Amino acid sequence: MRQFGRGLEAAQRLERANIIVNKNLIPDDKPEHWDFPGGLRAGTIEVTRLGMAEAEMEAIADMIARVLVRGEAPEDVRRDALALRSGFQALYYCFETGLPPR
Repeated sequence: MRQFGRGLEAAQRLERANIIVNKNLIPDDKPEHWDFPGGLRAGTIEVTRLGMAEAEMEAIADMIARVLVRGEAPEDVRRDALALRSGFQALYYCFETGLPPR
């Protein structure tokens, strides 16, 4: 993430696009980089609990690239993130809830 403004800045830009990630220290970071680490952590647990799978992960990855790599305005990407999320309203936390439809 160093080339995209480090982890904190990248995480904040993605948050404006409604994509939540965490800043994360990486091996080359030094103790003074605590607040501005060089990496990001993008977890998949929450989107999996929503029933998303490979196709949705690819769409999310594309939205991340649009913001960080291609420099699109996060507010423009936010519309697409919200549209994707709108189709996934049920949470699948345990077997009692059943499995996501496929």
